[in-house]
Amino acid sequence: MKKKISILDYAGSKAGMDYYSMSLATGISKNNVEVFIYSNFENSSENFATTVSVFKRYVNSKISKFFDAIYGNIKAAFLIKENNSEFVIMHLFVASYFSLFQFFILWVFNIKTVTIIHDVEGFDKEKFWIKNFILNNFSWKLVVHNNFSKNEVLKNNLVKNPNKIYQIKHGGFIEKFEIQLKVDRQEALKYFELSDKDKYILFFGQIGGNKGLEILIESMKFVSSKVKLIIAGKELKWNPFDRYQKIINKLKLNNRIIKFIRFIEDHEMHKLFSISSASILPYTRSYQSGVLIMAMSSKLPVIVSDIAPMKEIVTHKINGLVFKSTNSIDLAEKINFHFNNLETNYNSYSNTAFKNIQEDYSWSEIGKKYCEFIN
Repeated sequence: MKKKISILDYAGSKAGMDYYSMSLATGISKNNVEVFIYSNFENSSENFATTVSVFKRYVNSKISKFFDAIYGNIKAAFLIKENNSEFVIMHLFVASYFSLFQFFILWVFNIKTVTIIHDVEGFDKEKFWIKNFILNNFSWKLVVHNNFSKNEVLKNNLVKNPNKIYQIKHGGFIEKFEIQLKVDRQEALKYFELSDKDKYILFFGQIGGNKGLEILIESMKFVSSKVKLIIAGKELKWNPFDRYQKIINKLKLNNRIIKFIRFIEDHEMHKLFSISSASILPYTRSYQSGVLIMAMSSKLPVIVSDIAPMKEIVTHKINGLVFKSTNSIDLAEKINFHFNNLETNYNSYSNTAFKNIQEDYSWSEIGKKYCEFIN
């Protein structure tokens, strides 16, 4: 009889976490384990997991969102208990009263929880005591994606028992490369009403205060005038885009910066990747980056800041370029270097990055590590 594992993913397709949950489910299922995903999407065409939509993707009002979240979590707990899962995998970003409720419900149902700590410290307002309580009282085992995150958890005394912390990598998305190959660049340019005469770099993803977008904008003063910056992603309510628009206006860069400040759909992401010559990640603080893994998986060259989590993945002039964090002039130099050596280095960096993802970030190996928890 197959063992069973569940994944409870509240963010799901609203924040691109469906990629992560489905890929993890694929890796786990290869170990003769049945997987259930409870989220806001259904993917009936796949047979690696049973997907159940317990949350709505689109909710009109705050009141409806509140009741949808309460009902969905309780429903998921009943279903997880009913299918006799060995444990449920939970994503934890920012600790809030809502996340406390989620974990409390699972605890009430006596369901073992494996908690993935995506961000050791929330970059926006979070209740530190709630994170501490969840990790120590409601989590059976804890997962971090890299050595930096593990050290931060230990340094901040977040966990009383360090033996329940496991370091398991964030998997790659190499299947996305096959999709990327099918994208027609000319059609993508037409879709976004962009000119083929310009060169583009891309900032992609949610616009949080830790993402260093202001540094990238400032660097554009020193970047070749032939290059334009595409900013594509949803602004967060506690970090409105107005603060960046003021910098753009001050530096008179409106004609060199293209903005799509909204949620970017899957097919739009692939179009943006095909248009762009590089993905720029100027993060000032981070614990891991799904955007980085996605870009490398799609063979889009990356330029990243030299913060520790990025350097665990990207090696300068081997599988990408690395600039000095918070230094807009150094970032500009790396962008200019990229375009000046585009023909020579584009394929070299992106091919090496793709190979790294294939060999070191396999979901099959990651799934195997989660299945070891059963034993």
